[in-house]
Amino acid sequence: MGASTMAGGFGGASGTMGDTGRRTKLRPPKPSIYDVKPPTREHVEVDVTPFLVEQVPETTTTEITTQTDLFRRRPDTPDYVPKKTGIDVATQIDARDNLFSFDREVEPILEVIVSKTLEQALLEVCEEGELAEIELRKQDLEEGKRREVAALRKMEEAEQQKYLAKEKARKVEVERVRHENVLREKVAALAAARNPSRVV
Repeated sequence: MGASTMAGGFGGASGTMGDTGRRTKLRPPKPSIYDVKPPTREHVEVDVTPFLVEQVPETTTTEITTQTDLFRRRPDTPDYVPKKTGIDVATQIDARDNLFSFDREVEPILEVIVSKTLEQALLEVCEEGELAEIELRKQDLEEGKRREVAALRKMEEAEQQKYLAKEKARKVEVERVRHENVLREKVAALAAARNPSRVV
């Protein structure tokens, strides 16, 4: 009987709690700004080798062999000979034909040669005369320059002699004045020694 009562009591309590749960609705918690978590930083390894090392494309090489024959020496190029035009003809002149007179034909050429030779010789003679005149003029100028320098040197020597003579005379005059002053002082001292009252 006691067991049934306890069972009944537990049963009644559980029934009461079940009724309360049915009456109260569970409310979800309000979201908060502090509940928001920042995204985690993910470290991803990046290969930077292409940016640091020059990328050289691979080249394929192929070895090929060849053989050439020795070249023979090229012959020299012949001189240029223009193509002939017209018809070749020949003629013969005999000395008896008197085609031209050498003395008469050579006269203009000789006149030019002789005139040019004489003109050149005359120019050279005139040039030599001008050079001789220039040399004489140069010598005259140099001689005048030497005479002028000698005259200036003589003037300087004369002025120097005058200066030395004047300086010597000045020294003699200074010495004479000094000697006179000494004599005057001696005479005054002697007079003062002979007549002291006169000095007072």
